[in-house]
Amino acid sequence: MARIRRKSLIGTLILAATMVGALFAVQGDPTTARPAMPAVDWPAMTLVYRVEGKFRGIDGPTDSRVFRLNYQGLYHWQKEQIEDSADPSMVGSTDSFEGTTNTFSTGNSDQIHSIDDHEVPLAPEQWLVPGRDRWLVDKYGFTKRPGADANHVVYTLTETLDCVPSDPANPTTRIPQPASCATSPTYQNTEEIVYRVDLDLPIPVEVTNRVGTEITRHVEVTQLTVH
Repeated sequence: MARIRRKSLIGTLILAATMVGALFAVQGDPTTARPAMPAVDWPAMTLVYRVEGKFRGIDGPTDSRVFRLNYQGLYHWQKEQIEDSADPSMVGSTDSFEGTTNTFSTGNSDQIHSIDDHEVPLAPEQWLVPGRDRWLVDKYGFTKRPGADANHVVYTLTETLDCVPSDPANPTTRIPQPASCATSPTYQNTEEIVYRVDLDLPIPVEVTNRVGTEITRHVEVTQLTVH
């Protein structure tokens, strides 16, 4: 696990809708009352993290992307892509959220996040929701155990999912499944999140997703500076 500079904390939030495309903005009435917010937020910070995954299908190569997040608070952040092993043309593209005008803009994201179940605004990544660890066990069914040392805890969720036949007409959108689906009707899907707990608020610093025994996504925070 990469060493994280301890100037203190980290943050952001998330959702679930898939979109691909060029720059666009979603606007709303800034005078509309916002929903009740959680009593947690991180201070202004700069966060760098690497995402490695099989973005081109479970049988494809493992690609690497690196992002820099400039985070000013729940309603003001910008995420910039600074590396992309599969598509260098994406380097320099950005996603941002400005809550004072209720505007979200994206220039690179293939996943756009909104977190209605936590009543928080838009966010660049689901695993970075402030205070999300409070819901992992009770709401999502994760188990909690000690980490490698007293400064870390680990949350794990393993689900048994049904194998789904791929669509021959759309092979690139095939649902990620292990080779064992050729002989078994189900497979194991696991997510593991490592939190640092020696800071003012628990901070997620590593996320690993597995389909069967195959790692399909690995996220690691490599730099954290609180301003």
